[in-house]
Amino acid sequence: MQAERDYLREHLFPRLEEKLRERRHHLETIDLRWGVETVSVDEEEAKELLVLKVCLAEVERSRPFLIVLPGDRYGSVLPKMRMTAAVVAIGGATAG
Repeated sequence: MQAERDYLREHLFPRLEEKLRERRHHLETIDLRWGVETVSVDEEEAKELLVLKVCLAEVERSRPFLIVLPGDRYGSVLPKMRMTAAVVAIGGATAG
């Protein structure tokens, strides 16, 4: 899906931003493919929690609109306890 994402970034998003600007709205693209910095975190579980918290915070920040473009892999499937801990840690955002 790299070609599709490149097309969106280079062609569609600039045109959409222009149209939205005319209506006094703002488009912000969020690309989570580049990951979350976890080098300073030692434990694997703590790294997973940090990544999950950052992703959920971006979803929450995107409200009320979010368009997701999943690629060839869908990431990790974490245990429900860790998901709940991440949701609580970012202030009760809704998951699922």
